[in-house]
Amino acid sequence: MLQPLQPGDPRRLGSWRLQGRLGAGGMGVVYLGRGRRGRRGAVKVLHPDLARDAGFRARFEREAEAAARVVTKGTARVLDVGDGKAPYLVTEYVEGPTLRDAVGADGPLEGPALHTFAIGLAEAMAAMHAAGVTHRDLTPGNVILGRWGPKVIDFGIARPADAETLTRTGIAVGTPAWMAPEQAQGRPAGPPADAWAWGALVAYAGTGRHPFGVGTADAVLYRIVHEAPALDGLDGALAPTVGRALATDPAARPSPDDVLRALSPLGPTRPTAATAVGGVPYRRGARRWPRIVAVLVAAGAVAAALGVGLLDVLDREDGGSETASPPTPTDEPSDETVPSTEPAPPSTEADVDAYCGHVEDYYERYDEFQADLDLFVSDEDYDAAFVEFARDNGDLWRAFRDTAPSEIAADVDLVADAFEQAADGNLEPFDTDAVEDAEDVTSEFEERECGIDRGLF
Repeated sequence: MLQPLQPGDPRRLGSWRLQGRLGAGGMGVVYLGRGRRGRRGAVKVLHPDLARDAGFRARFEREAEAAARVVTKGTARVLDVGDGKAPYLVTEYVEGPTLRDAVGADGPLEGPALHTFAIGLAEAMAAMHAAGVTHRDLTPGNVILGRWGPKVIDFGIARPADAETLTRTGIAVGTPAWMAPEQAQGRPAGPPADAWAWGALVAYAGTGRHPFGVGTADAVLYRIVHEAPALDGLDGALAPTVGRALATDPAARPSPDDVLRALSPLGPTRPTAATAVGGVPYRRGARRWPRIVAVLVAAGAVAAALGVGLLDVLDREDGGSETASPPTPTDEPSDETVPSTEPAPPSTEADVDAYCGHVEDYYERYDEFQADLDLFVSDEDYDAAFVEFARDNGDLWRAFRDTAPSEIAADVDLVADAFEQAADGNLEPFDTDAVEDAEDVTSEFEERECGIDRGLF
């Protein structure tokens, strides 16, 4: 769960405005950040004490290198890297629950949803290995069930094949219950260790149980090394391939390509309108995957799955314009209409319903736009796509203005104006605090009044 920023936490790193804590671990803290054009990212900051340690700093730099090598829809891509006293890595923020949270809340995956998960995870694994990277820590907490399929995150102990191995007393080289046999025995772990983890994750996703049971770390590791996995209850079409992936001998495990060839008859490799993780279509409805959506803002994504109070909205003034003197009373009638100083009447239920309908429409369009950005690797590409998105959706900006409830009309107008300027190629308004504050105000309203599932927000 996202947590508020704490005293001493940075509020901004580079171009990233930090909005809350996603979590913390032994190596540092991960924040939810909002960058240029509202692009979202998971900002992983190395702990100051570790940043002064050459070994830990090298490990952190290795994570950035490993993650940057992999460019695929199945992994969280690197958006930015910052050096200095507080080194940080920004990766795509992926909307959705972890596999662990989804199975814990809704039970095992079934049918097309399970097949989509198994194939998508194998595709991600194939892309990692093709880039020369072994993850070595694939766990239910490191796989997000995103809108378009599973995404692998957290390359904290990933290692490029040509990188020097770094070791340090007390630093784990994997999560015990999810270590391949060779990792449990302290032997070198290469791509076959990821294949083993694929089998363990698919078994867990399909049965809701770890294939080697529960208990102390030592007990589970013993069974991993010496016993056969328990795959009863796993989909019969998947069980043979999963069983081979969980072989004790690394050489006996299938490669990612072998897995994909074996599973290709099972169905589509991406969710369709009727195929979703947990059996729920990937669309907005009574039960939606957790979302972090800042209304009327194009947001990006990332990183380690390591809650927020929204940033305080700054008081805005009228830009320093002079205050007009009140009109001098006269006995003569005037044709001029004196502006009312009365506050705008509260919006009716019909007003709010009309506005909320446009908000839902916007989210659907924006989700499609965002899904197409998975392979973009530069801010320039993102900006160009954002300008095109703004141009293609002018009807929505006008609809927002026309139906904005009185309580947020000024904020909606400000953000809509920024979108209209973006359609003309001017993206500067999105870099201002005024527009960011207006986005926060409208987002809070939509969560409260429209029932928009904004996930961790």
